[in-house]
Amino acid sequence: MKTYRVIIGLAIVVLFMAAAAYWYYSSRHAAVFLPNGNAPGMNQPEYAATSTQGGVTENTGPSDTQRRIRTNDGSTLVASDFLKDAIVSRDPYNEGSYFIGQHQTLGTVSTQRSTQLAYEIVYDLHNDFFTIALLEEPIGEARQSAEQFLQTVLAIPPDQLCRLKYSLAVPNRVNAMYSSINLGFSFCPGATKLPL
Repeated sequence: MKTYRVIIGLAIVVLFMAAAAYWYYSSRHAAVFLPNGNAPGMNQPEYAATSTQGGVTENTGPSDTQRRIRTNDGSTLVASDFLKDAIVSRDPYNEGSYFIGQHQTLGTVSTQRSTQLAYEIVYDLHNDFFTIALLEEPIGEARQSAEQFLQTVLAIPPDQLCRLKYSLAVPNRVNAMYSSINLGFSFCPGATKLPL
């Protein structure tokens, strides 16, 4: 009878230790998933969707050179994986934010910049949101330049740009008349007409 109690006692201790170890490691090392659905460090394409038609398997999702972006209507579109592009730099002060193309010097911005930027584009990875600021007059030309640049970087047609979650605006110091308006891309429905 004593042996039976010892065996039961040891079994309870082992079960308790296994449960404690499971709880410790699962809460401390909980899976973290990136916006692309992968856990950090996974070495696989972002979306490896495939379909079979007539016995031929083809890739229907983005490859490792493409990125799926959530749109303003809740669906997704496939664009170039611009975050891997050399012209994209991580914002060191805002986690998940990236500058696309040229950007103002970080920190205190001088009003006497040596090179005038026509626009600045920032991408928020967490929300798939693009913020485009027009930084010089004529703002109509600055908007066209930003549109063409973003279309090239993302490798999508103009109608797909309209589906992005974005804000396109101008600071008051550049143009007070249009400063409180989301101007939109010039070719999208509801866009504000600007002088060139």
